[in-house]
Amino acid sequence: MIRSNPGRSARASLVLVLAASTLASACARSALKAAEAKVEELTARQSALQAEAAAAKSELETARKQAAEAEAAKAELAAAKKAKEKQDKEVKDLRSHRDELVEWVEKELLPVAEANDPKLVALKKAGDEMSVAVAKYRKLEWKHPVMRRHVTRDQVRDWMQRDLRRDLPEDEARKLVAVGAEMGIMKRGTSVYDMFSSFMEAGAAAFYKPNTRTFYHIEGNDGRGAYPVVFHELVHAVEDQHFDLEAFYKRAEEDSDMALAYRGLCEGSAAFFEELYEKDHPEDYAAMIKSQMDPKLALKQMEMMKVVPPFLVGMMGLYPYKNGKEWVKSASGGDPAKVDALYAEPPVTTEQVLHPERFVDPATRDWPHKVAAPDLAGVLPEGWKLLDDDNVGELLAGMMLVQLQVPAYQMALISMMDMKTQGVGFKEPVRSAVEGWDGDRYSAWTKGDDCCLVWKSVWDSEKDAEEFVNAYTPLLAKSKTGTKPDGPQLGVRIAEKDTGRIAIAERRGTHVVVVLGAPAEQADALLAAGWKAEVKADPRDARDAK
Repeated sequence: MIRSNPGRSARASLVLVLAASTLASACARSALKAAEAKVEELTARQSALQAEAAAAKSELETARKQAAEAEAAKAELAAAKKAKEKQDKEVKDLRSHRDELVEWVEKELLPVAEANDPKLVALKKAGDEMSVAVAKYRKLEWKHPVMRRHVTRDQVRDWMQRDLRRDLPEDEARKLVAVGAEMGIMKRGTSVYDMFSSFMEAGAAAFYKPNTRTFYHIEGNDGRGAYPVVFHELVHAVEDQHFDLEAFYKRAEEDSDMALAYRGLCEGSAAFFEELYEKDHPEDYAAMIKSQMDPKLALKQMEMMKVVPPFLVGMMGLYPYKNGKEWVKSASGGDPAKVDALYAEPPVTTEQVLHPERFVDPATRDWPHKVAAPDLAGVLPEGWKLLDDDNVGELLAGMMLVQLQVPAYQMALISMMDMKTQGVGFKEPVRSAVEGWDGDRYSAWTKGDDCCLVWKSVWDSEKDAEEFVNAYTPLLAKSKTGTKPDGPQLGVRIAEKDTGRIAIAERRGTHVVVVLGAPAEQADALLAAGWKAEVKADPRDARDAK
């Protein structure tokens, strides 16, 4: 018989209850932890989804912006295409109208005018005969007729004034004079318009304009003496038809020294073939020389010399015709086909034209260093604005030294002329000072009529750089202070006596930096900007590549 124990049963029950309670609490805690983990997971997922949503929204906004930009670009492209089509049509219409006008003038108006004007009759006869002669000597066939005009010297002056004022506003013209005056090649207050128009009025016998495909014969030489002049201009005309002179010059529009080298080729070619014609027709050459001895023309030329700086006469009147002719002879050997080839591979510096031996052999051709324009942005105070950055080149560097050395215009011209060739020929010490040129670039800034210019140049050797500095700095000091020092002013500040502005010329190895017209407070920073301008050797130059 089994007997029960109430106390033990109660205790067992309590233990079971407590165990069950503990188990329930453990389960609850586990469930809570699981729930908390789930919450954290869901929260993380929510954050991730929110981030994805934000990213998607950003991508959508970017896509919408890009789509809008694409639509705008598409609309801009369509508008540009439409404008181009309109421009092409206008050009086509203008060309058609021009061709019609040419036909009308040549076939209807000119015959009537020529019947009543002996000068026009003579010009037509000269044009017809010289067209045949040019094709014979130049070995190029005519593609279409060339318009001709007989003009007075007063017309030439008026045209030059009109064209210059259209292409060069007065404010820009004043700034260019400020640059020229700072360099020492122009006087302050010079009128660019009067300078160029006076030169053309007194110095030109004829000229050819590629944009009108017309040669203009200036009064004063209407007999047989006109034939060599007409021949020269028609060489330009036939070369224009084959080599597109307007596009040719456009290739050098950012580099004035290269443009002058190109001009040496163009004018040198015409002068070379003209010389061949003159040798075979000495009577025409004699008549031309006689016509140039006209007292009225001589008087105009004397007046011109009073207002036209020597650098312009040398650069536009001597160098391209005389130095260019000798260069063409050397570079082509007198072969017309080789002259044709020069238009595909022209000279790129006046150095190459002045020294043909530095161009003729491609293996030893002297290619200039590429010099970056000194960056003056942020160096000059507020109010200064960039006017121009360009090259100087050997030709203009030499002319600058001559004009600083001989301020009198007429004497300066004689000092830069080779009396034997009638071309540009620098005398010592200028010759040695500039013949080692090997690349340069300047940056010119203006404020009102003031100009600040930083010019960096490279020379073939340290000796060449030193010769330039030794020749230049005393002349620079005299031009700024009125007193010429005994020796070079290497790295020494030169303060203008009237304005206090600073000029510096400093050499380091083969490099030279020149600062002109600097405000005193910024002089050091401007010099530093000049030294920072990058210089790169041309890989085509075997000497520099070393």
